[in-house]
Amino acid sequence: MSHGIHCARIQVTTVCHMTQDVVVPHGSSILLPVLALVFLVGAIHSSPYDEFRSSIVEFYDTNLDEPKYRLKDNVKPLRQTVDLDVYLDEDRFDGETSIYILTADNDMKQIVLHQNVVSISSVSVFDVKGAPVPLQTPGAFETDPYYEILMINLANPIPVGEYTLKIVYKGRINTNPLDRGFYKGYYFTDSSNTNMEYYATTQFQPYHARKAFPCFDEPQFKSYFTISITRPEDFSQSYSNMAIEKFETIVKEDGSTRVRETFYRTPIVSAYLLAFHVSKFVETQVNVDNKPFGVISRPGPVDQHAYAIRLGQLTTNWLSTKLKFDYYAMGEGVAMKNDHIALPDFPSGAMENWGMVNYREAYLLYDEQNTNLQNQIFIATIISHEMAHKWFGNLVTCFWWSNLWLNESFASFFEYFSTHGADPSLELDDQFVVDHVHSALAADASSGATPMNWTGVVTNPSISAHFSTTSYAKGASVLRMMEHFVGSTTFYKALEYYLRENQYQLGDPKKMYAAFETAVAEDGSLSQYTNVKITDVFDSWIQNPGAPVIHVNVDHSTGVITVKQERYQLSGIRPNTLWQIPLTYTRGNDVDFSNTKPSTVLVGESTTINKPAGHEWVIFNVAQSGINLK
Repeated sequence: MSHGIHCARIQVTTVCHMTQDVVVPHGSSILLPVLALVFLVGAIHSSPYDEFRSSIVEFYDTNLDEPKYRLKDNVKPLRQTVDLDVYLDEDRFDGETSIYILTADNDMKQIVLHQNVVSISSVSVFDVKGAPVPLQTPGAFETDPYYEILMINLANPIPVGEYTLKIVYKGRINTNPLDRGFYKGYYFTDSSNTNMEYYATTQFQPYHARKAFPCFDEPQFKSYFTISITRPEDFSQSYSNMAIEKFETIVKEDGSTRVRETFYRTPIVSAYLLAFHVSKFVETQVNVDNKPFGVISRPGPVDQHAYAIRLGQLTTNWLSTKLKFDYYAMGEGVAMKNDHIALPDFPSGAMENWGMVNYREAYLLYDEQNTNLQNQIFIATIISHEMAHKWFGNLVTCFWWSNLWLNESFASFFEYFSTHGADPSLELDDQFVVDHVHSALAADASSGATPMNWTGVVTNPSISAHFSTTSYAKGASVLRMMEHFVGSTTFYKALEYYLRENQYQLGDPKKMYAAFETAVAEDGSLSQYTNVKITDVFDSWIQNPGAPVIHVNVDHSTGVITVKQERYQLSGIRPNTLWQIPLTYTRGNDVDFSNTKPSTVLVGESTTINKPAGHEWVIFNVAQSGINLK
């Protein structure tokens, strides 16, 4: 997910570049945090994750310090159908869902899943042969609105096996987008703002799919979904993750006619990535080499679709090639579509739903007469961020929100570098340090900084809080550091291995490290270092909160450079935290600002580097390829 506005980007670029390198004069011991500039950037600069954090944080306590809403893993969803009959004018929908599950425990007497719908009319359970499974009478099922769960009580224990849950229910179309789930927005079709039209769309991340249908609403529970939407006849076609497979005309008991659209089965996916949309919007579709790309919006700005289509196609192709996994082959035998919907009112900046990405209008539509360069760049990076999620988040999904960085760090990394690959004229590779590295350093200076792998994510508020600078900017900065450390070829080989080995499954840090270990071993990327393991280097940045500050002392008579690390922190007791830090430097008598391959790795509190004796300047952290203060 990508969110926010790149404010003051041009104004601070020149100033911020002055902080990228640290000059250590001959014969000196120096600590140069350059914090005035770093925190100036933090104060006046906003980027996607900044605005998102303000939009997702709950304004009330939800299950605070109560992890009981987490589901057990003794039931696995295999596939699910969701059938909704949508009534926008009444802010409601009728729903029916069938969930095909596999149980893992013998003698199971209760099946528990998530729900946050208005009411549940009936619950039925069937065995693999279609025979009804008896439920308790009374008390066949219970709902708990506090924990947002549905408990199905079985009359007798059931053995391990496959079962089907059928649930009939009623749901609410929320009128406030901040309530998320399935919500309603509006726009005007005339300049006098008298003719109002409504639309309904979804925002399910991180835990709002349960508002639209009972489900296993955690990222670890991936399954196939088939969506059906029944809508008013005078509306445009509905949209969901996949293309429409079947149209039906439905005649209701009152004689009214409605349209039912059933979409092709999705790839195996987490519930938070499901999406659907009902409106009178219009679309622009292009198809090059059987690779469709569409932009959908209200009718007024249809002439503003072209830039998003062009940039989106380029980015999709660049990522498919670079990661060696074609986006359009992700459908597991079903053709993937690539739709992008501009919404007048959307609670986040954009959302990476597979096949149907939602955006705020300003973050997708480009007006050649009025959109300035700053907003053009922002549109480009948002599109690239959401497209990168198709590989990191959708194809391979974080096991739990504590490892959100496996989704968001890569999307934040590629929002710059895939955009640069698609359109080098924007020079976004040079903008990364200002927007991400400096933001990460500013956030990490707090005593309350959290690690990228934050085990404290157990409640809804803590989930929301982890959509943060740490998961976005710091994670992206760590990835950039790792690319400089192992080399670009090895870096992308590792990503290829990670995606290939874990496609349609769950990712975790160990799986990422394993992919890097394999790629590094094949390429000999770390052969110049002694007793340095890529897993240990990577993990020190994933598990540790905060960031290091580097103290450098140069002995001019011997040429010995002593480097020492400690955690940088603005206030409070400074923890004795150690990172494994790839160190780059250049010097006055052998100037090389193009080589960002680290000369050594600081694995303990301090180390020494030998250079020729004599008077010369030394600059550490070349091109600010690392994320430490100096």
